Amino acid sequence: MGVPKENLFSVDYLGPNKISEREIAKYRAEYRIPESVRMRIPGPTESLSKPKDGEVVFFTDVLVQGVRLPLQPVV
Repeated sequence: MGVPKENLFSVDYLGPNKISEREIAKYRAEYRIPESVRMRIPGPTESLSKPKDGEVVFFTDVLVQGVRLPLQPVV
């Protein structure tokens, strides 16, 4: 397991990512996430509290709770 380059918040201490590319495709289909929304698995040394420019961190649990993409502009 890699260690994030910089740990700022408790989210950075979560265990290693367990989502596969196949599961990303499943989420995209199940929750109707448009192809225009880029989805990727973070690398083992990436800090979740510091996403790359133009990116946001989004946990799959929020999809289960009802949030849908793309987010409305008001959000």
